[in-house]
Amino acid sequence: MIWVDDRVPLEVKQNLQKLDEVYSFSSNGITYDAIAGHPDVFMCVLGERKLVLAPNIPLEVKKIMEKEAQKRGQLFFEYGYLPVGKFYPETALYNACSLASSSMQAERVVVGNWKCLDRKIVERIESERMRGGRLSLVQVSQGYTRCNLIELSSENSEETVFITSDRGIEKTLNSLSFTVVYVDPTAVVLPGFSHGFIGGCCGVVNNKLCFTGKLSNLLVEDSYKIRKMADYCRLEIIELSQGPLIDGGGILQI
Repeated sequence: MIWVDDRVPLEVKQNLQKLDEVYSFSSNGITYDAIAGHPDVFMCVLGERKLVLAPNIPLEVKKIMEKEAQKRGQLFFEYGYLPVGKFYPETALYNACSLASSSMQAERVVVGNWKCLDRKIVERIESERMRGGRLSLVQVSQGYTRCNLIELSSENSEETVFITSDRGIEKTLNSLSFTVVYVDPTAVVLPGFSHGFIGGCCGVVNNKLCFTGKLSNLLVEDSYKIRKMADYCRLEIIELSQGPLIDGGGILQI
């Protein structure tokens, strides 16, 4: 199951469909238009493809999730306490980045700003630690963490590396000895704003690092760094369209 902004180009959806079933996300009147279709504003993936969903996520999305839970034979999501709103920080309640696919990691982390995150996410982290699990929160000052961060762990690699478009996140992860590279997000398109962010235009799907457009739109050195890191993690890069990199709130496989 893959979630993407309903407004990404048809070519992006068609190419993603080759990897997994694709669902288009949209909302109306909940938050401002630029991010109204962004899955990472309404969904937080917390390890092993477990989800925390905004309680005011559109009804049609709730129905799809409930149907998927019946198919899987397990409830893989729960609802947060607070609804997504129109203004920050109510737009960043669920925008954390988790090492969801890093099953080989001894210590799993969620990167986010606890001052913004919905309490349900923090409770889940605390609850797992109390049960002896090794899940912790890496505190950063950026509220839109998932927008600005993508983790490149894979089933084929024992190490997780990060790509970020936020200097503060880069500094924090470096201080914790994570491998992290910074890329300039100026070329990432987000209608209504001067630019989008790197996490918003990509996602890891079936051990493939998928981008909504061509990496050649980035600075040459940044494109090279991304390809080098993907190769290091043994992740194939998939450019889903021949157009620009569009920030659609990430490509979330659940």
